[in-house]
Amino acid sequence: MLEISHPHIQLRAQSQSAEDLAFLRQLYASVKLDELGNSGWNESQKIAFIDTQFDAQQRFYSQHQNASFLLVLYKNHPVGRVYLQQAEQALVLIDMSLIKGFRSQGLGSLLMQSVIEKARQHRLAIELNIDKMNPALKWYLRMNFQLIEDKGVYLYLRRPAWQEQMAGI
Repeated sequence: MLEISHPHIQLRAQSQSAEDLAFLRQLYASVKLDELGNSGWNESQKIAFIDTQFDAQQRFYSQHQNASFLLVLYKNHPVGRVYLQQAEQALVLIDMSLIKGFRSQGLGSLLMQSVIEKARQHRLAIELNIDKMNPALKWYLRMNFQLIEDKGVYLYLRRPAWQEQMAGI
């Protein structure tokens, strides 16, 4: 499990409760609505698309073995999620999302530092796939992630393991 040292931030395992799923659906919508801004769709079309995509994403994420599905809490209220999978050679960052009011406030960096520390402790790289249009791409590159492969819509990024960074590999 990740560890966070902040007086108002906690992480807890996500449940399948109606409350957690409602928050996760709201979080997903808050991320995707920005992307659909210029789609030409009306609100009901956007909501129907988001609901369908959220359900598909939940099914896909549930297939990940050795994964931790964590909610990010601020003063005991959910504000985001961090999904991590521990593979043999890497920590796979499946997803890290925050609701709009908590983006660009340093919380993502605090969470990423926790992921980096866990990877360092286990001498693992960190890997992720990110949509090319995701505004967080520049942030990941600043966090020493490197482009490994262009997969069309997505980019595969990797942050080398601590010992690789020290050796300049």
